[in-house]
Amino acid sequence: MVQSQWYKVKDGIHPEEEAYESQMSQMFNVVLHHGGGFLRLNDGDTIYRGGVLTIVSGKLIHKWSMVNIHKLEDGRGYIEETFIIWTKILDIDENVFHIRNNDDAYDFAAYACATEVDGEMFVGHDVTGIEVTVKSP
Repeated sequence: MVQSQWYKVKDGIHPEEEAYESQMSQMFNVVLHHGGGFLRLNDGDTIYRGGVLTIVSGKLIHKWSMVNIHKLEDGRGYIEETFIIWTKILDIDENVFHIRNNDDAYDFAAYACATEVDGEMFVGHDVTGIEVTVKSP
């Protein structure tokens, strides 16, 4: 006699539900801040001011890379290599830091998945070189 999978329940969760929950734990949302700019405050904090927010839901950690990040921006009409992606994760660093490569992109996604928070990215547009300009708000 063949037993149906419906009877194989682990901790009250059907195997298909468990697979779905596992996949969901590997998904995260991205909040893109773009069209604004960074300001360094007198106390040394850096903030991103102005622009708009775009929320991108349901990104999968195992498919997340710099290619995906560039596609998000290219889809908004920005030309590759004219923008820089930054993030701020207070548990890691109180300042913003640059997402430069696939390892950084993965770390960003892994943190968002592990903490179950939306990952925030700040986009610096029309960038060909980085200069620090201190402005008062």
